[in-house]
Amino acid sequence: MFITFFTPCKGQYHKIFDFTGTSSGDYPYGSLTLSGDTLFGMTYGGGIYGDGVVFSIRTSGLNFGKLLDFNDTNGAFPLGNLIKSGNTLYGMTPSGGDSGWGNIFSIQENGSGYNNLIDFNGNTTGAIPNGSLLLIGNTLYGMTQWASCHGNLFSIQSNGNNFLDLVVFNTTNAHAPLGSLIASGDTLYGTSYYGGTHGNGNVFSVHIDGTGYKDLYDFNGSNGSDLQGNLIISGDTLYGMTTSGGTYNDGVVFSIQTNGTRFTRLLDFNDTNGSSPYGSLALSNNLLYGMTPDGGAYGEGVIFSIRTDGSDYRDLYDFNGTINGKYPYGSLIISGNTLYGMTYWGGVNDEGVIFSFTDSNVATGGFSVRSNTVYISPNPSSGIFTFIISNSAPRIMNIEVFDVLGQKVFQETLNSTKGDKTMDLSIQPNGIYLYRIIDINGNIIGGGKLVIDK
Repeated sequence: MFITFFTPCKGQYHKIFDFTGTSSGDYPYGSLTLSGDTLFGMTYGGGIYGDGVVFSIRTSGLNFGKLLDFNDTNGAFPLGNLIKSGNTLYGMTPSGGDSGWGNIFSIQENGSGYNNLIDFNGNTTGAIPNGSLLLIGNTLYGMTQWASCHGNLFSIQSNGNNFLDLVVFNTTNAHAPLGSLIASGDTLYGTSYYGGTHGNGNVFSVHIDGTGYKDLYDFNGSNGSDLQGNLIISGDTLYGMTTSGGTYNDGVVFSIQTNGTRFTRLLDFNDTNGSSPYGSLALSNNLLYGMTPDGGAYGEGVIFSIRTDGSDYRDLYDFNGTINGKYPYGSLIISGNTLYGMTYWGGVNDEGVIFSFTDSNVATGGFSVRSNTVYISPNPSSGIFTFIISNSAPRIMNIEVFDVLGQKVFQETLNSTKGDKTMDLSIQPNGIYLYRIIDINGNIIGGGKLVIDK
């Protein structure tokens, strides 16, 4: 496979915050969640009890607030990220709680109203979740590393009721999932760290009720191995990264169709261009953005971009430790032409940083509009959008909506002969979303940005 490399295209890096241990937490492992101009996140350690914190901070770096100190009883050492619905944040911890196996919790965005939804017990509910939750309607979906030794996939209502063990993994179908689930329609997609035919991890799909499990692809080392992040989806294509394997055993970037066909290795990490990615990719137009915690000019991680066809790899930024942070284990999120992320170590106190990075190549408006076939009103809105379809529009179109992580949150077929279409995204949290309109032949005929502001 031929990859074209360019001279690094350096954007504007800005350190937003240095973590300080007891007062603000330290060693953030997961990713940020953006709502309006506020970032929410968790740290693995620090806080009053040394078990991590939940925090918020403005994208400007102002108004840092510690919303919760984990104290083992209410959870400890969070690894994933928060999800937000309305004014409520949901998250998981892999340790603490009644049984010491972690828990699921909710908390209001102002730090009030902490609620322990369920304690994992190591048996019927699983244990040690490494990833994050997925919210569909009023139902939370997630995975744990440990249930009958191999992990499970579960659902639970957002009020803590009706826990269901949907899939118990058994090595063959998956083993030790470390990432998070994504959804498209009534189908969930995920990965495992081990498991599959070769024991190097796999990509799988399953219906949201736990039926119809499919092992879509098994990694074998040479094509990648050991998946820690989650997938992202665009149309019928899934994108992801492996932590190891590939030509240089430093991991790969890959794509695969949602039916398990057309696996493509888009990039082999080789230490120089990054190494051992733990997080997930972010998508803007046809550019994939990601981070690695190793490799690069200083051996302490990189921010990179690559096109969805595997061309135009760019080393956007090299972490160097003392000042700008090092070892980013989480993922980037995108807002406009700005990327936000965290590093596990580095910064003034060597306890991690929050940063932003501006890249002019990020599509500020999302998908480019090619024709005036669809108008949207109102925009921004509280979540209810009306798509006004012009007479020149194709008769049948598909609309897809993605969040800032590149995850599809809505998909529906539109028929222009039936008039305007109202779309309800009110269950989604405040923030910026990208939409695109696709005609019956698969051509993108329009797109842009939706803003939810409740």
